[in-house]
Amino acid sequence: MLYCHEVGTPQTQDVLVLEFPTEPTWMAHATVTDDEKFVVASISRSCEPTNKLWIAALPAAGAPISAFKELQWVKVADDFEAGFEYVANDEGVFLFTTNRDAPKNKIVKVDIAKPDAPMVDVVPEAAAVLEEVVVIARDQMVLHYTEDVKSRLYVHRLDGPRVKALEIPVGSVSEMSGKRKFDHFLFSITSFDTPKVTYDVDVSGGTYDLSVLRRTTIDDLPLEKLEVTQEFYTSKDGTKIPMFLMRQKGMPQRPQPMLLYGYGGFNISLTPYFSLAFALSALYLGLGLAVPNIRGGGEYGVDWYKAAIKSKKQVSYDDFQSAAEYLFAKGYSSPDQLAIMGGSNGGLLVGACANQRPDLFKAVVAKVGVMDLVRFNKFTIGHAWVSDYGNPDVEEDFKHIYK
Repeated sequence: MLYCHEVGTPQTQDVLVLEFPTEPTWMAHATVTDDEKFVVASISRSCEPTNKLWIAALPAAGAPISAFKELQWVKVADDFEAGFEYVANDEGVFLFTTNRDAPKNKIVKVDIAKPDAPMVDVVPEAAAVLEEVVVIARDQMVLHYTEDVKSRLYVHRLDGPRVKALEIPVGSVSEMSGKRKFDHFLFSITSFDTPKVTYDVDVSGGTYDLSVLRRTTIDDLPLEKLEVTQEFYTSKDGTKIPMFLMRQKGMPQRPQPMLLYGYGGFNISLTPYFSLAFALSALYLGLGLAVPNIRGGGEYGVDWYKAAIKSKKQVSYDDFQSAAEYLFAKGYSSPDQLAIMGGSNGGLLVGACANQRPDLFKAVVAKVGVMDLVRFNKFTIGHAWVSDYGNPDVEEDFKHIYK
């Protein structure tokens, strides 16, 4: 349900704007457009990357709160076949990112006066995954892509053409912030051996110069002694899987203690990020880190995610076990020196792998794992996870879940 609240008034006076009394699992998220003339409702029913998209014109400024009871919704997308996210609008002409017919996402244009007309591609799907879009400087937008799990930033005109490829450090863009009325934007970047650095980009002169706004530093921590590499290995079915490795520089060329960390679910990508615990373990305990980007995540778009859900969930486990075998084959570690760790869906991952292949691992850390797969949908938000695991109350799903 969505409510409208007037600041300074009791919550009891809130006005109900949108509800779904016959669909108790539907969830709504509202975004007010930059011009403050429309509200965009994104309606989802699970953790799958799909949503309905409804848009309504807002009452005129100064109208009583009761006016919000009568919003007229234009249903731009009224099914759960694809995902949409608001980018910008000029009056009733909107830009959205979507995975409709584009597993790695694209930007489309929609005129809500003609909601049944075909959506028009503004920035077509690319080989890399489009993660986020921020509109800046009135008629430009910054597009964040991940290419082989590393971030890339590009500036485009609002009508589509690319203007500039930004030179940024290797790592993961973790945050972007900008406004259409401002001639600059901010972004942060991080990696396994680099704490977060925030940059300010000035676009007013057309040069898009980067300046460091804030750099996170940790005194007396010799991060320069670490090295991060990316390698690709072959999984059980022949698919190439990327994996990041972080170790001390100059380590002896023999098997070493390592931590294999994974997730592989819910279209979530494990991009490089800084962890003080991982860095300290590598520097002072000699514990290497390996992070494979297994299927079930979103590292290569919706198809990568869908390759390891429901009846195909075993694919995630095969990818993870193949990562361990690769570490052994390369002489990086050994079964007596390899620990595995994951949380939530990653807890399920390492729990399943420990039971299927106990010969591969010396220790297992399963943090808040989803372990009760025959009853998970009965508690809290578990009903939304059927998008990944299937519904144990449905016989066909129960068969693969129980297996």
